Formats: sequence, structure tokens, C-alpha cells
Amino acid sequence: MLEDELLSKIENIRTSQPEYYEYFLKYNGVFMNPKEKNALVLEMESGCCALANILEAGKVYTCGELLYVLPKLVEGFSILEENGIANRDVKPENIILVENREKEGAPYYYKISDFGVGCYLPKGQLKSSSNSVMGLTKSYAAPEVFEIIK
Repeated sequence: MLEDELLSKIENIRTSQPEYYEYFLKYNGVFMNPKEKNALVLEMESGCCALANILEAGKVYTCGELLYVLPKLVEGFSILEENGIANRDVKPENIILVENREKEGAPYYYKISDFGVGCYLPKGQLKSSSNSVMGLTKSYAAPEVFEIIK
């Protein structure tokens, strides 16, 4: 249920200020699957596709596109850090392209998703224990993550 706690906190962050709408995928919660009593279902905003799908299709970003997308992602991760949250599974599959249906402006947003291996980090702490890293995608892990799981 840690993921549900993290998602609740992220949803609070996402809705606390109107400009935070565009950084994080909207999660409505975790619910019991009525057909399988022990299975949880994560209900969330649907996106068009993942950044991984776009890259696999051969998309080459212009400098202008990168100057729009990258600062937004960096700002989103900074907001998470300010709130003591680490995603720990940042990869193209977890950056979701979402159509903007709620606000004027850009027609699409790239939103941060998948906090299944996320965790809380106390203020000023940049590392978590190796015991708490499960489900890590090693090919996308930051070098500092490898320092703690060796």
C-alpha cells in the first residue's frame, strides 16, 4: 500500500496548484477487483502512449520540442524531490504523453508516472536503503542507485 500512499500524496501535490496539473499522471486510487478479491486495480488517467513508444516509432525531437519537454520533466522531478518523493523507476516507458483536455495552451503534456518502486526520502536524504529497492529497472537506474544496491 506504499504505492497508494505515494499516489495519494502526488495527487494532493498535483491538485494543490493549477500549474502542477501538467507534471504527474492523475491517479484516482487503488481498488479491489470485484472478480478477483485479492487483486488490486489502479485507476488512472489514460495517456496516448509512452515516450518509449514515440522513440521506437522513430520520432526525432527538434531543439524547440526538447526545450519544451525537458524543463517540464525536470521541474516535475524537482517538485517530487521538494516533497520527499523518489520515483526510482524513471525510464521512457514511465513518461506518458497525455492530451491536454483541461487547460488552454499546449495540446499535449509528458507526465511522470509509475511510482510502484517509489519511496519517501526524508528532507536532505538523497539515498534509500538497498533493502527498499525492489522492481528496479537496472538499465535506467541512476549511478547513485547502484552505489546503494551493490
